[in-house]
Amino acid sequence: TTLLVNVIQMSSMIKAYFGGYEGEVRRWDYPADMAAAIFKTPINVGELISPIRSEQGYHLFKIEEYLPPHLTPEVSQEIVDRLFEQWLANEFNYKIHSDRS
Repeated sequence: TTLLVNVIQMSSMIKAYFGGYEGEVRRWDYPADMAAAIFKTPINVGELISPIRSEQGYHLFKIEEYLPPHLTPEVSQEIVDRLFEQWLANEFNYKIHSDRS
């Protein structure tokens, strides 16, 4: 599974003005339902993904290029940081709710 993909998102006015190009994006850059649609297979390069509805409206994505995953020290640290933030938020949430009991 690739972690990165170049996409065009044609949703916001400013981005639309510039063609909606997002550049290199990661799965975690989008909400889970949107990421599932963007990163599902098989989607051919150049193919438009059917409209995805979100709280902000509808989004169209076009796959420009699939990039093979590459684990650089920066990406590795970003993953560790994200996992730690998620763990910390879960622990904090648990602590808040368990103290109320």
